[in-house]
Amino acid sequence: MARLLSLHKAAGELATTMPDIIAHPEAARALERDVVRMMVRCLTEGIAPEPDHHRHDRALSMRRFEQALKENTDESLNV
Repeated sequence: MARLLSLHKAAGELATTMPDIIAHPEAARALERDVVRMMVRCLTEGIAPEPDHHRHDRALSMRRFEQALKENTDESLNV
């Protein structure tokens, strides 16, 4: 979570101090991809507070989502 927050802060600072860089589609896509990947890691590597019989289904869904991100690196995906 700390890494996600750090990335989010850096993205905000970049947008404030150098908006011309973040305006480039490639840079925006790369930043978006990094933020989404970090969010996925936060969701999949966290510890469940209680046993959850649906956890396996969510983990499978997250693995499929990560695979879709890897397969579509040059496309903008809407979540």
